[in-house]
Amino acid sequence: MIVAGLLLTAAGEMDSQVARLLIYEVPPSQVLTRLQNHGQACVWCGERGRLEPLGGTLGWEPAGCSRCGPLRLWYVRAYLKWARHAVQCTACAGAHCTAGEPFAFQHRVAYEGTGRRRPVICACGCAVGLESPLLRPYTAGIVTLRYSHTGACRAPERGWR
Repeated sequence: MIVAGLLLTAAGEMDSQVARLLIYEVPPSQVLTRLQNHGQACVWCGERGRLEPLGGTLGWEPAGCSRCGPLRLWYVRAYLKWARHAVQCTACAGAHCTAGEPFAFQHRVAYEGTGRRRPVICACGCAVGLESPLLRPYTAGIVTLRYSHTGACRAPERGWR
């Protein structure tokens, strides 16, 4: 997967591994237009201006514009900072962690900066609001920008609106 310089330099010096996670931010190819699937329009806003490849395979060549790319990188970076805290903090695994609140807040601001306002879906399938103290980054296995609960699943959160 290749991520071009525009997305990296627009958000400052970044590790290429972080930028590679942008591919997880690309909507499914089935909902994209032909131009978006072939790197001729931004996968997030549809702009046809200055675009940078996000990776892809076998004819699927998603690209991001100079406005959306940095916003998504900001979100990915905020998620990874929060995830790094969650991995290193023993309190985060089982309960709400007040030391993690600044990371969660930065993540929420960055997430909303991408234009999204909906609740997120936890690995268990529950919809949880970003402001929920029960939300944390999913830290089991590979980082895929997913979420989980602090501790066990709270069934009453199912159907949160």
